[in-house]
Amino acid sequence: MAQTEMFSRVSIIGAGRVGTAIALSLKNAGFEIVGVASRRLTEAAKLAQKVACPQFSENVRDVIAHSDIIFITTPDHEIAGVSEKIASYIRKGVLLIHTSGALSSEVLKPARAHGVLCLSMHPCQSFSDVHTAPERLTGSYFCLEGTAEAVRKGKLLAKRMRCPSFTLRAKEKMIYHIACSVASNYLVVLVERALSAFETIGVNRSKASEIILPLLKGTVRNMEMSGVEGALTGPIERGEHTTLEEEMRVLEREIPELRNIYSTLGKEAIKIAVKKGKLDAEAERKLFKIIK
Repeated sequence: MAQTEMFSRVSIIGAGRVGTAIALSLKNAGFEIVGVASRRLTEAAKLAQKVACPQFSENVRDVIAHSDIIFITTPDHEIAGVSEKIASYIRKGVLLIHTSGALSSEVLKPARAHGVLCLSMHPCQSFSDVHTAPERLTGSYFCLEGTAEAVRKGKLLAKRMRCPSFTLRAKEKMIYHIACSVASNYLVVLVERALSAFETIGVNRSKASEIILPLLKGTVRNMEMSGVEGALTGPIERGEHTTLEEEMRVLEREIPELRNIYSTLGKEAIKIAVKKGKLDAEAERKLFKIIK
């Protein structure tokens, strides 16, 4: 990529999981990390060492003077404050990026008034720790939102990081974030409920995890190979109303706290099975009556 298309000097504000993944990915792509800032100086120093960065600080203004690109990878509630703090210190034409999934680039408005290009660039990936975060970022999608020029540069940046990208409008960001939360965060919640169900029959959480994880991986592989509808299996997909009746009775008697979740998701499973062509109108009616 030509220097006229994308400058090479980057500062990272926020040295947590996302900041670490972004910084290492950029370093591997040939960018120079010229500054790292974090509320904890020790964390800034750790990340700076990993990316051979000479400048690190607790003060965000200390690390941005020589940057062409500035990433704000802090928690969402801190982004506006960081933007206000550095807005008047950023050179015109610098690309200022935050990595929030929920917030739009509007949160960077104080910097935009100074001629800064503002971009929301969210990695659609789950980072549970700093050690595995960098490898998980490669190949993950970036969601881009901002001004036309900022988005154009964001696409080039994502490509350099070996990541695909797509664009949204500011008003679409929250629905995007909800969708990601359902697919990732709430999957964790469902697994937690499954582990609790195993515990009621004397299977400890460690063993239950060993049992469930291959099932989860197999389901994801099925979705990759056959699509979401094609991956649906189980008694609802097969129209087995007697099995569903017994499941609902056992839930009422043994695990009543799981019944509402099971019922709500079961109704959605019926809809998918109908779309898949596995249930006729009579089977659909019977299943909905049982699971109401």
